[in-house]
Amino acid sequence: MTLVGVPFKPEPSPLSLVLLTHPIPTTIINTTDMDWDDCAENSHRADSLAWSGKFNEVRNGTLSTWLSTFRNGLPCEVVGDLCGSFNWSCKVQFEDHVKWIVRFAVPGKVMNGDEKTRREVATMQFIKLETSIPIPLVIAWGTSDDNPLGLGAFIIMEFIEGESLGKILEGRPEPEHGAILTSDIDDNDLETIYRQVADILLQLSEHDFSQIGSLSRIDNTHSCAASRPLTLKLNEIKAHGGVFVGDSISRTFSSATEYFHHIADQDLRHLLKQPNSIDNIDDARKSQRQRDMGTTLTGEKMSSLMRKSMDDGKFWFHELIYSCFESADNPAWAAIREIIPNLDELSGVSDTELDAFVNDKMEQLRSYNVEWAALKQEIDRKAAEFEALKKKVEKEDANEI
Repeated sequence: MTLVGVPFKPEPSPLSLVLLTHPIPTTIINTTDMDWDDCAENSHRADSLAWSGKFNEVRNGTLSTWLSTFRNGLPCEVVGDLCGSFNWSCKVQFEDHVKWIVRFAVPGKVMNGDEKTRREVATMQFIKLETSIPIPLVIAWGTSDDNPLGLGAFIIMEFIEGESLGKILEGRPEPEHGAILTSDIDDNDLETIYRQVADILLQLSEHDFSQIGSLSRIDNTHSCAASRPLTLKLNEIKAHGGVFVGDSISRTFSSATEYFHHIADQDLRHLLKQPNSIDNIDDARKSQRQRDMGTTLTGEKMSSLMRKSMDDGKFWFHELIYSCFESADNPAWAAIREIIPNLDELSGVSDTELDAFVNDKMEQLRSYNVEWAALKQEIDRKAAEFEALKKKVEKEDANEI
């Protein structure tokens, strides 16, 4: 379930600027490795800006009127905004001081807002009915077709007062490793937090499902894993690589081995379909062999590697599953090579197949470079026109003063 991010107060900055600059989580992405598809990035940025335009038009009027329909027309107003990596949320307050949060999946950040919202609602329903984990009450929700404002999929929830756990725990940021645990937190408070988190994880671990997938609502009281796994990796490959590597929406998996093979296949499809997934001939050869080795490891060797990862506590396995833009030299693969010294020999790609792959990828890269150069030239032209217009307006304003 995707959580709403930290509060954001859009003072002088327009929402469009926030959508351009707000960062996507970088826990699984290393931008120094495989490049992102700038053409896809530009298209998705345009989607986000188009959405922001619609939102700005309705924020201080029509939005409140629409939300009032869920409480028999009782007037309300938007009193704050919260911005996460994928969602934009509005805090609203009614005349009787009841507070709600309405959350929208932002196009361009979320590749399939309707599917994401369906899965989140099903997950929230399951947690509320099957555990004692505190969770906000869902007032209403809907897909894009259910939203008369044209703002896409939404969830309306009760607003929960509280303080961000990150603000309580985080100390000074480390440039290379992110934030670290603050040194002045009371040990009793820290133990309370850890116990609560442990309790949440233990409750979730008690529930097993017959299939690996995402939860779907059967009715208002039942959910089941009947839909494809909707992962962050799936979203990020589409968002930044322009490639959809998922299967049919009903695709689930009956075993971990089957699912791991699916993940390895996603990596291979990503490499094949993103036009600039390689930098040069050497990178193409190395990347293809790496993806093929990933497929090879999903059999018996993966089981032994998983057991070793669980024994020694190293998280290379999780990095391998989550990663989507890392190079063949990333820490996860380095750890595997320590365990399996002859790893490079496991690749079953023949020289003929490898040569054909390299030729195809180099042709894709040449075509992509031509397309992006033309698009960037147009972007730079419009940016220059905007700057010229801005300076002209500033000069006219100065003359009037």
